[in-house]
Amino acid sequence: MTVLTRSQGKALDRKQLKLVQTRLLSTWQTSAAIAQHCGLPARTVLAALKKHEREWGLEMRTMRLDGHNQVHLWRRRQRLLVMGVSFPLPGDDDNEGEGATCP
Repeated sequence: MTVLTRSQGKALDRKQLKLVQTRLLSTWQTSAAIAQHCGLPARTVLAALKKHEREWGLEMRTMRLDGHNQVHLWRRRQRLLVMGVSFPLPGDDDNEGEGATCP
């Protein structure tokens, strides 16, 4: 039995999880933006993303966009399928955006 804390939000049903999964992109986006596209609470979506990170092939970073508020950024891992075998794309492990500031 899984006990959810207040910060994790409520558990999502199967249909809602599928909705969150379809909103994921191969570009960085905040968990709050994903939640907005799904019409679900941000904390609940964040908990679902953390729980299914490996299963869905996601990458997560935290960044301070305005200098003090930390946000979670998510994207699908970019992969290349060659003859039935999936490989990470070259440059997928780069540090794009590390230390970058937003205008």
